Amino acid sequence: MLPLLLLATLSLYGADPSGPKLESDGWRLNAAIECGNAANLSRAGTDHFALAPREDPVPVDVQKTGPISNYVIHIEITNLQSAARTITVDVMIPEWLIREKFDYFLRKPYLVRTPERLDYQLVPADRQTSLPDRVRIKIDFAARERKILATTAAYPYSVMRKRLREIAANSRGKARVREIGRSVEGRPVLSLETGNSARPRAIFMATLQPGEPSAWAILSMADAVTSKPELARLLEEYDLAFLPMTNPDGVVHGSNNVNGKGEIVLVGFTHAIENKPGMHEAKVLWNYISRKPPEILIDFHFLNLPNHPLPRPYVFDLTLYTDAARRSRTEDMLRRLESLSSAPKGPPIRRDHPLWQHLATFHSIGKWNTIATLYQNTGPKTSHQQAEVRGVELMRVALDPKFSR
Repeated sequence: MLPLLLLATLSLYGADPSGPKLESDGWRLNAAIECGNAANLSRAGTDHFALAPREDPVPVDVQKTGPISNYVIHIEITNLQSAARTITVDVMIPEWLIREKFDYFLRKPYLVRTPERLDYQLVPADRQTSLPDRVRIKIDFAARERKILATTAAYPYSVMRKRLREIAANSRGKARVREIGRSVEGRPVLSLETGNSARPRAIFMATLQPGEPSAWAILSMADAVTSKPELARLLEEYDLAFLPMTNPDGVVHGSNNVNGKGEIVLVGFTHAIENKPGMHEAKVLWNYISRKPPEILIDFHFLNLPNHPLPRPYVFDLTLYTDAARRSRTEDMLRRLESLSSAPKGPPIRRDHPLWQHLATFHSIGKWNTIATLYQNTGPKTSHQQAEVRGVELMRVALDPKFSR
């Protein structure tokens, strides 16, 4: 059973799909956009504004033990005047994050892009100042220019759908996009399928935590395996499925951990398997996974964090495996993934862990001896460009026992 406080969180709260807007001093700040996340917009002075991340409906006591909200910022800023200007933005850090030393979520380097392109660029270090309770950012604007300010390189749902179609079209009939179900709010949950349907299935899916934009990695895997000649043999050896966005409502709303009903779907698979109420997207995913139980299942997570451990795979208790050959293959894959990440050997997560025992990967191991892990691509050197490279490397490690970087 999930902890009682977490159970209450999963069922009693909802997500607000809209964000605040503010217009002042010839500036417009708008969080009511796809992936938008900001709250408490206010004017702090001339050309100077303050905002805070919009919190998921997850109590602090739950976040202290995980999964903590990722505290993202994603806001569009427009210079409404016909002259170049500079705006100052203060991102306020919740007091409890500072007290509990989780404030690194908002102290990391910030990114900017134009609304028309996903070409995120770092805010220069000399334009970002870390103060005791906030991060102060200065951004230059041309006349009537629009920019998006973000803590992480969010991948919009609409762009993901377009990119999936492009990969399928460029595959020359080797791949197809399949709707596997719908989200709470009715958005299609999509899988790109390719490979040999007569062979064992391997599934690579993005985390259900929308604040960790793993579409960067999953889409790069799908593109590589369908376009690179050196990977063509993997299409003969495996029935492949790539799910780049498993919680589309959460992504659209700019949430950190929850879906459109305020549920932490990541830890909802025990409920899904037992056919209990709630955890809608977990049910959609589990139904899809169960149709052809996978030999390999990778759950990809991604965040750039300045003082977080190295990227690494989660190591579940290997006694979960009743098949000795699968246990050996899993241990080999884990060691090679640790080598890929330059990470030390990880201690196993106990089988009765109060949260992680409810993951899709955990249940897949217990039911089917699936070679499974959650890959945590976090750390100070990660980026969306690095995630694209790491995604392909991880896929090759998982599918090819002889591959090493």
